[in-house]
Amino acid sequence: MNTANNRRRKDSQTRLENAFIHLLEHRDIADITVTDLCQAAQVNRSTFYSNYEDIYHMAVGLQQRLAQEVLDSFRPLSEGEGYEDRCMLALFHMIRDNQNLFKACFQLGIDQLDPQWPLDAKNARLRYNNQHLDYHVAFFRAGLNAIIRHWLELSCAQDPEELLDILHREYGVL
Repeated sequence: MNTANNRRRKDSQTRLENAFIHLLEHRDIADITVTDLCQAAQVNRSTFYSNYEDIYHMAVGLQQRLAQEVLDSFRPLSEGEGYEDRCMLALFHMIRDNQNLFKACFQLGIDQLDPQWPLDAKNARLRYNNQHLDYHVAFFRAGLNAIIRHWLELSCAQDPEELLDILHREYGVL
């Protein structure tokens, strides 16, 4: 395996993704061309096409990677006393530390930051006696995504701990 080429490829992908996120701060995805993206990332068009089919393929890959990172960050936290708070804090810290990436995902219409979190159904079963679980989980996810979107609009003005406290006090969740 050619390690130098793998490193170069990863570097090119990172530069393209960073440029894409930056461009999404100022434009809709439909207004971003491969040429614009390549110029911003300082790579050739052939480099782009060796990694992605088109801009939308890149966007989907970025969303999938982000969703997996979120899910992976929850795995070690998802057991024991207080796991819900630890998971939410991990998510809020990740969002605050990667605001532009999460803003880009919302701009792309990716409203589900949580890829089937196992704790949603677990919590719903405990709290709602196994009745209408799908509605409870859907409601929680939509509300959480709306709060996260608003927090991002405010440039994450509150600390993650304060946002968690707001969820506890105002909405009685978690």
